[in-house]
Amino acid sequence: MNYADEIRRQAEGATRAALPAITAALWRDYSDGKITENEAESLSAFIDARRSCGVGQK
Repeated sequence: MNYADEIRRQAEGATRAALPAITAALWRDYSDGKITENEAESLSAFIDARRSCGVGQK
């Protein structure tokens, strides 16, 4: 499993309140070269969609 897969897994199981921390981690991993720009943008869009639709509210 690579870094992008791990971030997506975390985002899928996260509460809405936890999503900002996951977003910060993904951009940190991008700046460290652990994920590509395309992966970062895709993950960011996925997290934004989760946040927008209210999924994970607990």
